[in-house]
Amino acid sequence: MQTGAIATGEPVDLAVALDVALGEPAISGHIAAEGRVDYDQARKRARVQGFEIDGEFSGAQLPGGKTRVSLAADVEHDGASQSLLVENLRVAAADLELAGELRVSDLGKSPTTKGSVRIEEFNPKKLLAALSVQTPETADPKALTRASLEATLGGGPNQLSVKPLTLRLDDSTLTGEVAVADFKSQALRFDLAMNAIDVDRYLPPEKKQAKGAEPATPGTAAAGAAEVPKEALRRLDVAGRVKIAKLKAAKLNLTEVEMSVKAKDGLIRLKPIGARLYDGTYRGDITVDARGELLRTRVDENLEGVQAGPLLKDLQGQDRITGTGNVSIAMRATGATPDEVKKSLNGVTKFAFTDGAINGVNIPRMIRDAHARIKGIKLPPEEAEQKTDFSELRGTMRVEKGVATNDDFIVMTPLMRINGKGTANIVTETVDYRVRATVVKTLKGQGGEGLEDLAGIPIPIHVTGTFAEPSYALDTEALAEAVAKSKVQEVIEKKVGDDAVKGLLKGLIK
Repeated sequence: MQTGAIATGEPVDLAVALDVALGEPAISGHIAAEGRVDYDQARKRARVQGFEIDGEFSGAQLPGGKTRVSLAADVEHDGASQSLLVENLRVAAADLELAGELRVSDLGKSPTTKGSVRIEEFNPKKLLAALSVQTPETADPKALTRASLEATLGGGPNQLSVKPLTLRLDDSTLTGEVAVADFKSQALRFDLAMNAIDVDRYLPPEKKQAKGAEPATPGTAAAGAAEVPKEALRRLDVAGRVKIAKLKAAKLNLTEVEMSVKAKDGLIRLKPIGARLYDGTYRGDITVDARGELLRTRVDENLEGVQAGPLLKDLQGQDRITGTGNVSIAMRATGATPDEVKKSLNGVTKFAFTDGAINGVNIPRMIRDAHARIKGIKLPPEEAEQKTDFSELRGTMRVEKGVATNDDFIVMTPLMRINGKGTANIVTETVDYRVRATVVKTLKGQGGEGLEDLAGIPIPIHVTGTFAEPSYALDTEALAEAVAKSKVQEVIEKKVGDDAVKGLLKGLIK
């Protein structure tokens, strides 16, 4: 220790240096501190100006085996008013630089805090590496490379508020306020807004499946999923809202995203949830109930005026359906894992699409091929697009224990009317569906040439396979039988004029 000249009522320079050594864990280091100390005994006020402290430490437990920390500030303690003031605060450690100020009042009874903090721009990935923490691998190598923080702090004995808050991460800026209303219960309150964020940038990069490796299935994916921690949900005490001007997540592009959340005593509700996406809107209401032995989830969602093609293209990489879509979902489930949720899923989904197409299958061409085979001829190949245009597609899916059943599927196309019914297993992601397509009598529309004698005849089509790769098969034998009946009936109607006899014969050939 070394001091300057000491005199009553006069400030004195003070410098301290020491070596430190710890046994468990084994850490050694050197600390040096200095400052100008001014103590007013009458006013019970102590002030340290130009206070600086530097420390260098080494040891196997430290990141990289060694670290250096520095701190500088002007500090004043007023014993009469029981207050503490820290100004010109600067802290530097592991490529992180912090600056700010802090005032604490009523130290003796009920301390209150006011202050501000600024963290200059730094590289989070480099910081984690310096702290010997495994750096997360991100899809975008430039993600997690720029961050900064500005915040104003305030609080009491058992609470803390950050208002306003500005957090910048790469190209995203988060503003608003956050408060811990009660440290004991960890009650969290927030009101936040973000300009834009691409969540997919921060996810692990997509890895190509090794040649010969077993493909992932819904069952294996669910088996590897972690269980939702019910006890953690029961401890939540959260209320707040978030707004995001632009959001990209799961390859979907959304704007004007807003969500309010409230969680208390094991009941978590996200309402309202809203967004604009693909020329339409989304509204949602999600409830998770962790109060009982089983985790219960309720989902009510609506999509209105959404362009299905671009949405499915971004989400799944292929647009099975195009057109303007309206979808409503009301589902209930129990369980804490994705597999349990799928197996217990119950509810109703209604869907309606207009002015679009079913991609991947050309039903008119399929019917023409089958019709030609019945006649014993082969159609010349044509480069027709594999899609079926429609003016309207709608239906209702009733889900029970993870199996969706539909019996009112209707598709209106320029050439035909399509009705269908069947099941879709959400657990195994497989489909078993039977469709009856009836060619309209006008035959005006997509691919109607050569189908004149099929007008008004129901044509059976069987849809099987998986959600990702469905397959379509036309029942040629059933079609041939229907055509034969139609021809017989046509002959009967031409030769028999009596309505009663005609009706009797019609019944016999059915």
